[in-house]
Amino acid sequence: MHKPDIIWLFKGMEFSASTISRLRRQGRVVVNYNADHPVSHFTKGSGNSNVTRSVGSYDLYFTYSHEIASLLAKVHPNLRTRVLPFGHSISDSLFASVVGEHEILRACFVGNPDPERIQFLRAFAEGGIPLDIWGAGWRAFEPRLDIRVNPLVLGDEYWRVLRRYRVQLNLFRPHNRNSHNMRSFEVPACGGIMLAPATVEHLEFFESGKEAYFYNDLADAIMKARFLLSTDKPSVDQIRRAARHRSVTSGYGYIDRARVALAEIQSLL
Repeated sequence: MHKPDIIWLFKGMEFSASTISRLRRQGRVVVNYNADHPVSHFTKGSGNSNVTRSVGSYDLYFTYSHEIASLLAKVHPNLRTRVLPFGHSISDSLFASVVGEHEILRACFVGNPDPERIQFLRAFAEGGIPLDIWGAGWRAFEPRLDIRVNPLVLGDEYWRVLRRYRVQLNLFRPHNRNSHNMRSFEVPACGGIMLAPATVEHLEFFESGKEAYFYNDLADAIMKARFLLSTDKPSVDQIRRAARHRSVTSGYGYIDRARVALAEIQSLL
């Protein structure tokens, strides 16, 4: 019978706190990585009561967010919590396949709708920003707005879309507020120009105005989008190169994140 030294659960929706405690009593090291919020569940798939009730039962709990880590430290002071940010998987060969994409002088958002996103994107376009949306479930916007809705994009075409547009919007779900998300690394890693919320973590990952652009509110997002859409091509190309360079030289790849996680886990053995 296989008896692993380490059991690594992702989110842990199917495991109760008593199950995790039993595994630890059997001598297993039990680790969790949660890419969503462990307490506040914003969608059906983001968590359940097992996730919330079992947080304090683990030997090691990885979260992507410093804010969440601070919350867990207060609620579970004996829990070993570590921040493991999201990353990217844009290899040199994948980057080479998208770098030649013809640029579209418009803003873009890739993702599915929710009321908050619809409201933001409508107001963003009302500010005079031409916008393409790629995702499932979107309905047509008012004809007066320069918004083009496109279907869900997957696979290699997803990376091409991220690279293709002059401005690539990053909008957060509620559990990412004050932190970052996967798009935070995916866009810069393929040489895209990201326009994203100005959080402490974003400003630590990328230099504002050089490797990515960050907005404080809707008006700021519109202003910076206008600036980027009117910027000359050589300057834009420099931003793209800087974004890619920072992504591959700062340990933002998932292989780098895996090494960090492995070192943390090995320290428990």
